[in-house]
Amino acid sequence: MISGVTIGPLLWVIECLFEYGGTRFTEFGFYYEVEWPLSALVRDGEFAHREAHLLFHWMDAAQLAAADLRPYPLRAPLLALLAGERPTSIGHFTISDL
Repeated sequence: MISGVTIGPLLWVIECLFEYGGTRFTEFGFYYEVEWPLSALVRDGEFAHREAHLLFHWMDAAQLAAADLRPYPLRAPLLALLAGERPTSIGHFTISDL
């Protein structure tokens, strides 16, 4: 746990329907607004995940607009949030690969 991190309101819920290894799954992602203290902010570098093909890194709004963002429905609302637009309700998005 990082000292000083503030968890804000729930902004978006992503419901992802997919098949893996012959089994159908439903994955729910809950996305909250988070405030990080400057002392804990990482500005550069990539972060590896347990799955080797997943890498995470920080980017500014211009980089985000051009990135292959996953889950893709978050691009527009995230760019709107970075531009100062506050959501009026919790956004719900469904992605289906079935």
